[in-house]
Amino acid sequence: DSLMSCVEGLASSRPDVEDTEEGEMNEEEYIGLMRYLEEAVVAELRKQEQEIIAQELCDQERAEIDALAASHEEGPKVTCPVCMRNTLHMNQNVVFCACGMRLSCQTE
Repeated sequence: DSLMSCVEGLASSRPDVEDTEEGEMNEEEYIGLMRYLEEAVVAELRKQEQEIIAQELCDQERAEIDALAASHEEGPKVTCPVCMRNTLHMNQNVVFCACGMRLSCQTE
Protein backbone atom coordinates (compact mmCIF):
# COMPACT_ATOMS: atom_id res chain seq x y z
CA ASP A 1 0.00 0.00 0.00
CA SER A 2 2.83 2.44 0.82
CA LEU A 3 4.54 1.50 -2.46
CA MET A 4 1.41 2.44 -4.38
CA SER A 5 1.16 5.77 -2.57
CA CYS A 6 4.84 6.40 -3.37
CA VAL A 7 4.22 5.60 -7.05
CA GLU A 8 1.16 7.85 -7.08
CA GLY A 9 3.18 10.63 -5.44
CA LEU A 10 5.87 10.29 -8.11
CA ALA A 11 3.24 10.20 -10.79
CA SER A 12 1.74 13.44 -9.58
CA SER A 13 5.18 15.11 -9.79
CA ARG A 14 5.60 14.15 -13.45
CA PRO A 15 3.93 16.53 -15.91
CA ASP A 16 3.20 13.81 -18.47
CA VAL A 17 1.09 11.76 -16.04
CA GLU A 18 -2.49 12.87 -15.79
CA ASP A 19 -4.79 12.07 -12.89
CA THR A 20 -8.02 10.34 -13.72
CA GLU A 21 -11.19 10.76 -11.70
CA GLU A 22 -10.50 7.54 -9.83
CA GLY A 23 -6.89 8.55 -9.12
CA GLU A 24 -5.54 5.70 -11.23
CA MET A 25 -3.12 5.77 -14.14
CA ASN A 26 -3.73 4.21 -17.47
CA GLU A 27 -1.37 1.47 -18.67
CA GLU A 28 0.73 3.77 -20.83
CA GLU A 29 1.28 6.20 -17.96
CA TYR A 30 2.12 3.33 -15.60
CA ILE A 31 4.71 1.90 -18.03
CA GLY A 32 6.19 5.36 -18.52
CA LEU A 33 6.42 5.87 -14.77
CA MET A 34 8.07 2.48 -14.28
CA ARG A 35 10.64 3.33 -16.96
CA TYR A 36 11.25 6.68 -15.26
CA LEU A 37 11.77 4.94 -11.92
CA GLU A 38 14.08 2.35 -13.46
CA GLU A 39 16.18 5.06 -15.13
CA ALA A 40 16.39 6.96 -11.84
CA VAL A 41 17.48 3.86 -9.91
CA VAL A 42 20.05 2.88 -12.57
CA ALA A 43 21.45 6.43 -12.63
CA GLU A 44 21.77 6.45 -8.83
CA LEU A 45 23.46 3.03 -8.83
CA ARG A 46 25.93 4.17 -11.50
CA LYS A 47 26.69 7.30 -9.50
CA GLN A 48 27.32 5.24 -6.35
CA GLU A 49 29.48 2.78 -8.31
CA GLN A 50 31.60 5.62 -9.72
CA GLU A 51 32.03 7.09 -6.22
CA ILE A 52 33.15 3.69 -4.87
CA ILE A 53 35.59 3.18 -7.75
CA ALA A 54 37.00 6.69 -7.29
CA GLN A 55 37.46 6.07 -3.56
CA GLU A 56 39.15 2.71 -4.19
CA LEU A 57 41.53 4.31 -6.71
CA CYS A 58 42.32 7.08 -4.25
CA ASP A 59 43.00 4.52 -1.50
CA GLN A 60 45.20 2.47 -3.82
CA GLU A 61 47.21 5.55 -4.87
CA ARG A 62 47.62 6.56 -1.24
CA ALA A 63 48.86 3.06 -0.35
CA GLU A 64 51.35 3.14 -3.24
CA ILE A 65 52.62 6.57 -2.18
CA ASP A 66 52.94 5.42 1.43
CA ALA A 67 54.86 2.30 0.35
CA LEU A 68 57.16 4.37 -1.84
CA ALA A 69 57.77 6.86 0.98
CA ALA A 70 58.51 4.01 3.41
CA SER A 71 61.02 2.46 1.02
CA HIS A 72 62.83 5.80 0.70
CA GLU A 73 62.91 6.27 4.46
CA GLU A 74 64.78 2.99 4.82
CA GLY A 75 67.28 4.11 2.22
CA PRO A 76 68.08 2.54 -1.10
CA LYS A 77 68.48 -1.23 -1.13
CA VAL A 78 71.70 -2.41 -2.72
CA THR A 79 72.25 -6.07 -3.52
CA CYS A 80 75.53 -7.56 -2.39
CA PRO A 81 77.92 -7.86 -5.36
CA VAL A 82 79.49 -10.99 -3.85
CA CYS A 83 76.48 -13.25 -3.20
CA MET A 84 73.95 -11.39 -5.43
CA ARG A 85 71.15 -12.41 -3.01
CA ASN A 86 71.26 -10.36 0.16
CA THR A 87 70.96 -6.64 0.73
CA LEU A 88 73.96 -4.67 1.92
CA HIS A 89 73.76 -3.02 5.33
CA MET A 90 75.79 -0.26 6.90
CA ASN A 91 76.71 0.22 10.55
CA GLN A 92 78.88 3.21 11.33
CA ASN A 93 81.64 3.01 8.69
CA VAL A 94 81.31 -0.67 7.80
CA VAL A 95 79.30 -2.01 4.87
CA PHE A 96 78.45 -5.68 5.31
CA CYS A 97 76.31 -8.54 4.06
CA ALA A 98 74.82 -11.64 5.67
CA CYS A 99 77.06 -13.75 3.40
CA GLY A 100 80.08 -12.52 5.36
CA MET A 101 81.36 -9.79 3.06
CA ARG A 102 82.58 -6.74 5.02
CA LEU A 103 84.02 -3.48 3.78
CA SER A 104 85.41 -0.82 6.05
CA CYS A 105 84.83 2.72 4.81
CA GLN A 106 87.07 4.51 7.32
CA THR A 107 89.33 7.20 6.02
CA GLU A 108 92.70 7.83 7.60
